[in-house]
Amino acid sequence: MSSASWGRPRPLRPTRLTAITTANGDFEGVGLGQGESYVVGRDLLLRSESRRWLEDPQSYLDDVDDPEVKRFIEFFGSPIGIQPVDTEPVRVGSEGRIFEGSSRNYLGEFTFSYARQISAGGTDWVVVADQPLSELRGPLYDYVLRLGLVLALVLPAAALIGYFVADRLTRSIPPVVELASDIAAGARNLDPPSLGSNEFGDLARRLSQLARELGIQEEALSAEYERRRELPLSVLPPRLVMDEGEIGGTGEANDTGTVISIAIDAEGGQPDDDEVAEFIRRFGRAVESTADELDIERIRAAHDRFLFLAGVDRPDDGARNAADFAAELLEVTASMAVSDEVIPVVHIGMSTGPVATGVLESGSITFTVWGEPVRRALAIGALSTTNEILIDESTAEALGENAALQPAVDVIALDGEPMTLFTITSPPR
Repeated sequence: MSSASWGRPRPLRPTRLTAITTANGDFEGVGLGQGESYVVGRDLLLRSESRRWLEDPQSYLDDVDDPEVKRFIEFFGSPIGIQPVDTEPVRVGSEGRIFEGSSRNYLGEFTFSYARQISAGGTDWVVVADQPLSELRGPLYDYVLRLGLVLALVLPAAALIGYFVADRLTRSIPPVVELASDIAAGARNLDPPSLGSNEFGDLARRLSQLARELGIQEEALSAEYERRRELPLSVLPPRLVMDEGEIGGTGEANDTGTVISIAIDAEGGQPDDDEVAEFIRRFGRAVESTADELDIERIRAAHDRFLFLAGVDRPDDGARNAADFAAELLEVTASMAVSDEVIPVVHIGMSTGPVATGVLESGSITFTVWGEPVRRALAIGALSTTNEILIDESTAEALGENAALQPAVDVIALDGEPMTLFTITSPPR
């Protein structure tokens, strides 16, 4: 059977062309590796010998799918002019364009191909160079395998080492943060945690030193604060002295209150002046403390005489507070002693009514109270006998029926007006 009978030219053996496309078999020398180069004519048939055919004809024939093509290649002993090469690289090259990319070759194998058209002696051929993808991907697979081994072995080891290094580096952070939190919460005398000779240990020591310095400064500020408040508090009620030691609310205020006049003395024996002076100082501190507890304001304090006011800035007239205050003073007096032979005595007088309070700033700051109850309380206190709470009729009315009262024996006149006085035998409860 001739090639004309089945539409194919008679196969030829262009040895020179094959020698060029195969580099005389030196594929490695021209960089083809496991690949090959060949020429395809316009009729999409091979024009040079295939490397696969030259190296292993039987394997080549086994991969040919078309039985007729296989039979003629076997008959003529060459695929030239018989093997169709209808592949994408050849079609693109036949159109005068360059192909470069992955495709399938004439035997259906996956390759990376390069194809372009050449013109020689009026003949337009397509030169194709194929490289098996398996060969190209081999180095990549090898690299991926090596990388996988690195990731599987080196990365966990590096992560483990990094964990221990990070743990060692950050182990000192929580104690330092806790130390800073304690300082922010007000702790001042702190022992720095033992963190070694590193930046965190130095930071902990510096924070501890900072806490101590803050404590010293705060104590100094507190002392200064108390000094600033001490003087105004010695002459003014606490409600008029601001936290910073400034004086506020100095204007005159009118209210209903109860004035308490107190005088302290000693009876019996020959009291020593120093003993009496010490007793009066102790009594004065006890009186001030009791007044603070019962919300009673001191108006004046002399050596052995005191003037207090109850009921200011309160909804009531202060009579009940004043009675409780006086009863507490009797108990305080009974618990004190000047000497074995000398006993302390206290004289208390109270009066209730409209009063005015304010601060005098002539020469020195003085808190004072004005009103009829002041004059009456001082006069009544002077009439009080030993350890007696003497009140006038206004205070008796303010106390009401719950207080145990007895009429006083001595009735005096103040500015020509007689006073009705009472003795509290038991304050209201």
